[in-house]
Amino acid sequence: MTGAVEAGGSDNLIQRHGTPAIVLLAVAASITGIRNRFAYDDVRVIYEDTRFHSLLSLWHVLNHTYWLPKYGGSLFRPLSSLGFALQWLAGGGSPVLFHIVSIAFYAAVCAAVFGLARQLFDKTAAFAGAAIFAVHPVHVEAVANVVGQAELGAAALVIVAVSQYIRWTRSTGLSSRRVVALCAMYGCALMFKEKPIVLPALIVAADFASTQTAQTVRERGRRLWPLLAALAFVGLAFVIWRTMVIGSVSGAGQEAGVLLGQPFRIRVLTMLPVVLEWIRLFIWPASLSADYSSPRIDIATYFTATMIPAIVVLSGVTAIALHVRRAHPAVMFAFVWAVIGMLIPSNLIVVTGFVLAERALFLPSVGVALLLGVLVAMAIRHAAPSSRRAVLAAACMMVVAGLVRSSLRNPVWKDNYTLLRQTVDDVPYSWKSHLMLGELLVSQGKGEGILEMGLAVKLSPPNDVMTRYVTARRLHISGQQAIALPYYAAAIALDPSNATIRENAAYCLAQMGRMSDAVAVAREGLKLKPGNPPLTRFLVLADSVGHSQLQLPSLPHDRAALD
Repeated sequence: MTGAVEAGGSDNLIQRHGTPAIVLLAVAASITGIRNRFAYDDVRVIYEDTRFHSLLSLWHVLNHTYWLPKYGGSLFRPLSSLGFALQWLAGGGSPVLFHIVSIAFYAAVCAAVFGLARQLFDKTAAFAGAAIFAVHPVHVEAVANVVGQAELGAAALVIVAVSQYIRWTRSTGLSSRRVVALCAMYGCALMFKEKPIVLPALIVAADFASTQTAQTVRERGRRLWPLLAALAFVGLAFVIWRTMVIGSVSGAGQEAGVLLGQPFRIRVLTMLPVVLEWIRLFIWPASLSADYSSPRIDIATYFTATMIPAIVVLSGVTAIALHVRRAHPAVMFAFVWAVIGMLIPSNLIVVTGFVLAERALFLPSVGVALLLGVLVAMAIRHAAPSSRRAVLAAACMMVVAGLVRSSLRNPVWKDNYTLLRQTVDDVPYSWKSHLMLGELLVSQGKGEGILEMGLAVKLSPPNDVMTRYVTARRLHISGQQAIALPYYAAAIALDPSNATIRENAAYCLAQMGRMSDAVAVAREGLKLKPGNPPLTRFLVLADSVGHSQLQLPSLPHDRAALD
């Protein structure tokens, strides 16, 4: 009797104060990032992108790529770009407003998760799941880094759309107006980020979880097909629009990752070890990083024993989910949500620009958080009366631990220097991290940057042209021609026919007074690529002016320049 009274009291408390409590947890977990400035992609997408820094240019978001042309001109996220532009104009370019919006956005997403959970689970499980979601440290990258608003906006609309679908189908059904509303939310979500393309699959999963009466697949399909057809039309229209703007269907960008062009078998083998990283980040996110590049994650061309644990875990979790699908369809729904949410980040459906990124786990983490909430509620419900408070205290400590970890992680995204310093500590063997830190330090005139870039080259694979070229180019621009030259030579040795590298190396030699060597490098390049305009231009200039007058021309962005 006492347990029932306690349960009823806690349910009433959650009913009255659950949403404000979840919002408060979300704000508390993210507020320490409010003083952050622009970092990482923020700099390129928001600070450098002057296309949308005036009211007159806002309409251009509808026909311009997300990334600037010099960074590859890829992706299409008009609502994200519009949001950044409006915040820039409203705040005069101050990052404070951007971070206030991100925190408010995150609080709204967490409230939406709680609203979704309440329709599927009892109040204790719903609150526990939403609380875990609100304080989860894996969300820091999506909230503390401003460009994560694309992730927040897309997830918010997907969660609300699924929640509304469940509410409407349980009441009076789907009218034409409600179908239009769901399609509108779907279209807007896609304009924040491409990942919500999986919304129709989530709605199908929600239908199985929320429909109380038994139905055959044919009956269910007959009822769902008008909505699914309308959503398919919206998704197809967006893909066509996106393709027209970008110029290609994929549009993954110039850094499309190690899996670009790899067959499905290779992508599966590569992603199997990543499964354990996903689970670790979802369950025990003590170690976080902005960089998950090689050597932590690399292409797998054949099956190894290290992939067996992932297969065992996936098989076990799937077996449990299938076992409870009839008795607890909502639990099955949470599991399926996580799986569907991982379809895009897994690279199994389409190749993205990454193998693993914490930001990409935001949408699937909704399903994981709901599952964890169910486990917490079960532990409280089935605990003996004498130990129930201890179980509840342990659950609270878990939420507090997540809150503390998130609060401490947010300031890491303060600016590029702070982030890259921490990333080098997080992943000391990543040459990408050392390279980016070195680039930043060299651009600031700090000698330490030369050492960082040299270390990046040493840690990189022996056939890595890009790292050697970027190191040479950055040192060259900073006036360190003598130090840059060996890196140019190493890059040329790996890719002799690359005209961009040869052009830069030729200018470097000329500016050092070694005109004959510079001319030789350019002429050798013309033998390999006859008629190349930049090399031809260099030889013309070399014949007409002295080496002291040769200035390094403005070339395309380093990572897009290699031809």
